[in-house]
Amino acid sequence: MVRRDSIEREIVEGLQREVLRDDVAAYALEEFKRQLQARLQGARSHLVVLRARREKLKNEITNLARAIADGHSSAALLSELGKREQELDKISEDLLAADGRGFDAKLQEIEAFVQKRLQDIRGLLFADVTGEGRTLQTLHCNHAYS
Repeated sequence: MVRRDSIEREIVEGLQREVLRDDVAAYALEEFKRQLQARLQGARSHLVVLRARREKLKNEITNLARAIADGHSSAALLSELGKREQELDKISEDLLAADGRGFDAKLQEIEAFVQKRLQDIRGLLFADVTGEGRTLQTLHCNHAYS
């Protein structure tokens, strides 16, 4: 008869051998970076669109303010001026939230974070978990049958 703890140990060791190989971890990290870079490129494009819209709004606000100052004041012009000022404020907030640091620096921070977490996962999985598993199993069984 095979003991349960030796089966558990073999399963964990097999997972460690097959899943936590350096080439598998490197592939997973590269795929993560590729997908993240694609999303960051989309964010960069979005920022370009926001900046262009901000410039257009500034010109429109200047033109509306000039028309109002020249005596062409109307509720419609004032309303349009207010709408554009609100949109400009929103876009300015969005651009400010992107903060001055570059996307590449953020990507490096994220990569370091992922690598650290990957090491944490490896540490947990390479640790001897069979003793802890038996303790948890004992607690569960005691709770279930009490």
